[in-house]
Amino acid sequence: MKRNPEVLLCHGELAGTDIKLLIDGKTQQAYTSDRATQLAVERCFITIGEALNRL
Repeated sequence: MKRNPEVLLCHGELAGTDIKLLIDGKTQQAYTSDRATQLAVERCFITIGEALNRL
């Protein structure tokens, strides 16, 4: 099923915004010691990749 490109781009943009919110203000050390944040950021990157792949 072909999806609307605008919707896919919106999903990617939202995931990018989520990444910024998740890591904003964290030092590298704080990020690397926070497994939950790492997993959330990884999931956001997967969402971006899936959205771009479906364009």
